[in-house]
Amino acid sequence: DILMILPIDAKRAYDYWELTKHKLETYLQGNIINHFKIVLRLCTNEDGTISEVKVSENGNYFFNNGMLEGKEAWAEIGIDYGDGFKVIIRSNSFKMPSEKISDRDDITYMTVRSQIEKIIYLSIKGMDGYYSSIDLYKNVLKSISSKNNSEWR
Repeated sequence: DILMILPIDAKRAYDYWELTKHKLETYLQGNIINHFKIVLRLCTNEDGTISEVKVSENGNYFFNNGMLEGKEAWAEIGIDYGDGFKVIIRSNSFKMPSEKISDRDDITYMTVRSQIEKIIYLSIKGMDGYYSSIDLYKNVLKSISSKNNSEWR
């Protein structure tokens, strides 16, 4: 039995699962539930359940929900039997990515700032002299074209 949720970007997540009949039968054993459906839920720490869909014992599903951005998220598969919902299996949880620049990213930038001059110097100077990026590109193309016996302009 497995249920995994994988972030795609700030608003989309991919779920896949396999719920064995043995696990389902074990859960239903001793419970008087005549009619039920298997439901996949998407949850966040701040909003609780934000989406749900009826599913079968195995499959995959793409969630697309703007409420996911920057929140801790997870998926649950459970039995909806009309009067209630019982979770059978819960996925891993993680913090969804965000499309906003964080304070931490600013700190990371500041730690490499001292190296920026060196990076710029190496990108401008090149190995054999001062080259702009277009000069480097032309030199690569000249090298390729000379191997093919074609004229370069």
